[in-house]
Amino acid sequence: MINWVEKRQKLLISLVCALAFFSYVFLLRNELKVANNNGNIKIVAAKQKDPLAAGYRENTRQIALEGQPLNDDEIVRNDWGVYSAAVPIPINITEATDDLENPTMEIQHDGPVRNISFEYSRYYLGGYLQIYLDDVLYMQLNTYQEEESYELLTIDFPQHYGLSSTNAVWWLQMAILAAALPLFVQLELYKRLPFRRFLLAFILLAASYYALAAGLNYTLPQSFVFSNTLYSFNKAMLVLTLFTFFALILGQVLFYFVKTRWRYWGQLLYLLLIVPAPFLTFYLLEMPSAYDSYLKAADIPANLAIITVIWLTLAMLTTSLRMASMLAAAGGLIMGIVNKALIAIRSTPLLAYHFLQIRDGLNVAQNTKITVELIIPELIFLTAFYLIALAFLPPSRTLFAWPEPLPFWQKLPNRLAFLRKTLYQKLIISAVGILTALFALRPLVYHIANSVDMDLLFFSMQKTYYEHGFALSFTRFYEVSQITEPEGYSSEAVTDILDHYPRKDNSAKQKPNIIIIQNESLTDYGQLTSLNFSPDPLEFIHSMTDNTIKGAFYASVLGGGTANTEYEVLTSNSLAILPPNAFPYQQLITSPKNNITSALNSYGYQSVAVHPYLENFYRRNLVYDYLGFDESYFNNSKPAISDLVDVENLRGYVSDESLYQASQKLIEDTDDPLFNFIVTMQGHESYGLSEEENPRTVSITNSPDDSSATDFLSSVRASDQAFKDFINSLNASDEPTVVIMYGDHQPELSNSYFEPALDANDPSAKYQTPFIMWANFDLPQDDDIKLSPNYLVPYLLSTLTKTDYPLPVSSYYQFLSELQQQIPIMTTWGYYNADYAYSAEAPADNQLLSQYRLIGYNNVVDKSALSLTNYYE
Repeated sequence: MINWVEKRQKLLISLVCALAFFSYVFLLRNELKVANNNGNIKIVAAKQKDPLAAGYRENTRQIALEGQPLNDDEIVRNDWGVYSAAVPIPINITEATDDLENPTMEIQHDGPVRNISFEYSRYYLGGYLQIYLDDVLYMQLNTYQEEESYELLTIDFPQHYGLSSTNAVWWLQMAILAAALPLFVQLELYKRLPFRRFLLAFILLAASYYALAAGLNYTLPQSFVFSNTLYSFNKAMLVLTLFTFFALILGQVLFYFVKTRWRYWGQLLYLLLIVPAPFLTFYLLEMPSAYDSYLKAADIPANLAIITVIWLTLAMLTTSLRMASMLAAAGGLIMGIVNKALIAIRSTPLLAYHFLQIRDGLNVAQNTKITVELIIPELIFLTAFYLIALAFLPPSRTLFAWPEPLPFWQKLPNRLAFLRKTLYQKLIISAVGILTALFALRPLVYHIANSVDMDLLFFSMQKTYYEHGFALSFTRFYEVSQITEPEGYSSEAVTDILDHYPRKDNSAKQKPNIIIIQNESLTDYGQLTSLNFSPDPLEFIHSMTDNTIKGAFYASVLGGGTANTEYEVLTSNSLAILPPNAFPYQQLITSPKNNITSALNSYGYQSVAVHPYLENFYRRNLVYDYLGFDESYFNNSKPAISDLVDVENLRGYVSDESLYQASQKLIEDTDDPLFNFIVTMQGHESYGLSEEENPRTVSITNSPDDSSATDFLSSVRASDQAFKDFINSLNASDEPTVVIMYGDHQPELSNSYFEPALDANDPSAKYQTPFIMWANFDLPQDDDIKLSPNYLVPYLLSTLTKTDYPLPVSSYYQFLSELQQQIPIMTTWGYYNADYAYSAEAPADNQLLSQYRLIGYNNVVDKSALSLTNYYE
């Protein structure tokens, strides 16, 4: 049998190659066709409906021509509206009426259209959706269905085989393969294939398999359109497998050409694949957001220039243009997808500090429902094609003439001959690459970025990315995030300021327990909107009067950034005096820092942090240690929260009730006064869990119920009830205890469901959360306190001085109390003065604010801050 195969080896290889080739052509036959139409398409919501339908409404989204998102300039008439609230992907929506019987979206493409694809909804309001090609009705769909669903529609318009500018690359590919396969067989090049290339082929296919499976897992239909072909997962993987087979063969043919006078064919193909790398990377960065983007054409050259500079630097570092191109394409794909996912989930684009949160991001992603555009699988498919094509190219040093080695290298013995052609070149090039990366890359990229006149929209950063491009926006936001030393700074200047606020040492013999609760996404939409809820989600908190101070807490973040609020509260360093986009837990806390924990420790407190998630989430296990906590309890720490109490979950997270029980256990087990900092997770997104996962206890009475909103509001009610039980328990205790609770930020729902009900004229509408201070001893009552996170601790200490349980007040906290009188609220999105007048910019020429910047720089950056402990504690 073996002898029979060996004798017919060439014939068998020929048959395999022919079968693979014709299979490949068959699978991609649509790519070899052209259409013959005028490129005019109308999508019409007709005033016709199924007898069972309740309306004439139509929803469409992700309209694409030949796999490419529809451009705005291609829409010449549009009677449809756009709905984007509470959905990750904008929806085109319209309804036929007596005034407009056939709402129409008319598309005029530049040239014939081979296919159109889009998702459309089928539900009880569905009517008839009509598609016209060149004013002729081509298809009509009945979109009525009892249960709502989205379906992918792909329409292939009449076509015939032919060559055009849109499919020339496919014909060229087939021609190259038709010429290369016979050569591969005739010259018996299959006998020279090394095993490592088969291994590389397997690795590339495995990576493509998992990437494509992941991409399709986050789209509603499990198929996608690439160019002129509709792909299922199995079809896409079959095409990639055949292409990998051909790329391996073509690479072997090119290696043969290197040794002949046909070398230039290899050089030409190498350049055809390498030169587009920066353009493809730019495309991969921008296309995931193509349905939202309004990229200015004038900014494209700057984006390409930044990408090209980075690409060339990578080429020098890796000593390979091919490797640099593969890294750039793969990196562009990943960053483009992550950028779109972050915008959909957090309304925040990919920023530099996110690279410090990779592990945290993966943890969050596991518990977050994401729906992505159909173009994502297309981009994964395209990138897989490109990486496979590059992987089997001969290296540039075998295709092109390189400089002769230096005389020293030429004298090496024959057994080290490979060093003559390779190592010395790699050493020199990589050395240049390292020097470029260290000293030239950043200033050159900054120079390109700063050559563009653009405004950075810090409160809608994604809009900056959409308008100016990923590479340009990412660079500019990173540049302004760097901390610079304020004018006039010195540690001596800081001591001179704080010397004016001598420490107050009066302290009660029995110090009160201090419990600070940062409640995940806690928001009082009953106060912020005119919506009515039944029952009141915050019924207990609203009823609190005795020994209670209540009001509004003005966070600097929205929809995320929990750790930033923690940082402001614990350190009293406002994000407003830090660079935009600062993320202190990742960037700034890498050593011990002055904060309320270290101050209370010096007063004899036992300090304990409790966070019901993973200990390395936002580096809290390290950060809490640097901040001076004696103990920290997490889900996976030793000891863990479950070692304190029997943990119960709500909405997939540890319940607030369990955390409050843990706090009571800590009070009982601690002889010293307790400082307990609690961060909750019960109210964390994703919202919209089923009734089985989170039974609804709150409804919205004057607006249509929304599963996401009622899921969130029911969580708020559960938190309110748990807080009630906690307060009642502490009220019966003999130990003096003060409790502060506030919301770390509003949920992302403020950008979707609740947005129309918020006051659009109030810049703080999306940033206010409840603030409650309660004690089981006499407190000076107030129900209209307003403060930002950096003032919480000085406000607490100032309030305690008016009770029977005062604590020492350091120079730092006295300074902040005075600053609070002049600027009671300072956040990343604006400032309020003593009259509570709003300004987006910091007050000009405010001496205390200037001094705060000096103190803040000392406390954040300068290591000498630890030697000034007597001022901070």
